[in-house]
Amino acid sequence: MLNMTQRQKILIVDDDSISMNVNLMLLKEVDADISTVASGKEAIQKTTDENFDLILMDVMMPGIDGFEAIELIRRDTKNKFVPVLFISALPGDELRTVKGLSLGAIDFIIKPVSKEILQIKVKNLLVLQKYQAAMQETSRELREAVEEIQLLREEEAVRAKKGYEIVVRTSMDAFALIDTKGRILEVNTIYCEMTGYSHDELGSMHVADLEVNEDMEGVKKHIQKIISAGSDRFETILRKKDGSCIPVEVGARYDNDSDQMYVFAKDITLRKLREKTQAELEKTISEKESLIAELNKSLATIKTLGSILPICSGCKKIRDDKGYWEQVDTYIREHSDIQFSHSICPDCAKKIYPDLHL
Repeated sequence: MLNMTQRQKILIVDDDSISMNVNLMLLKEVDADISTVASGKEAIQKTTDENFDLILMDVMMPGIDGFEAIELIRRDTKNKFVPVLFISALPGDELRTVKGLSLGAIDFIIKPVSKEILQIKVKNLLVLQKYQAAMQETSRELREAVEEIQLLREEEAVRAKKGYEIVVRTSMDAFALIDTKGRILEVNTIYCEMTGYSHDELGSMHVADLEVNEDMEGVKKHIQKIISAGSDRFETILRKKDGSCIPVEVGARYDNDSDQMYVFAKDITLRKLREKTQAELEKTISEKESLIAELNKSLATIKTLGSILPICSGCKKIRDDKGYWEQVDTYIREHSDIQFSHSICPDCAKKIYPDLHL
């Protein structure tokens, strides 16, 4: 079962100690355990020994560079889908970007690293990695469910054969033989262990004595439904001898020849816990996706002024996209949410007010 409370792990790979310390400082607010190595070779060994949720990989390193290191790390099946964020000091190199993405990198970030952008990218990637892990867990549970259905089908085929009574006695599920009035005629040992009653005690009881979801009248109607349909599969809750309750999946088949019902019951306590955990997981993922959307919106605002602007080397005015020259503060105010509070610096004050001896 996926543990949503387990702290995630980040591996930072950088041969430069200063860059490493900067990255550690920028990520100290991220809720994750961070490990560091100083070379591609160490990164390969580290990812072999431990599992990580995100790798921050410097591109330019002596010996094994970042690209080669990731290519070798990806050969390990458990690291095939670990997200990678390359850190590069060379902006605008499309060939290197393509190579990195072809190796499974999620994104690039250029040095010097912006604290806000790095934190947003790392947090987003950790959320996505947790989501991916959840999907893998769900896929595994679905495969188990398919296998369980197949086993149930095989079980039904076995029950239809001769020697059915022997199969019942050796069944791994709780079994009860019940008449059409709902009286318990026979049970196996597992049924006794599950309910806490002895064979003799159960032999004198009615299904309604154990049933939590249905009263006596409801049990009788359900029995008639099973007789009419020939079989039924459903979930219900049984009350044990000590008063506690247990969720069970019930498979009931009516045998016309004996006018009795063969009932198999399986404890599904763990399944119910998984379903509850899955619901909580989906809620958490939904909340994280909303957070990612908000963060991306904030990132888009940050990037508004990220383009190259022509600026006059003399008066320092900026030329806008219509060809007009504007003051820097005017241009920034019109293209962002930034507002200016005008003041005067000491040097300008001396030039403007030379008689004041400032």
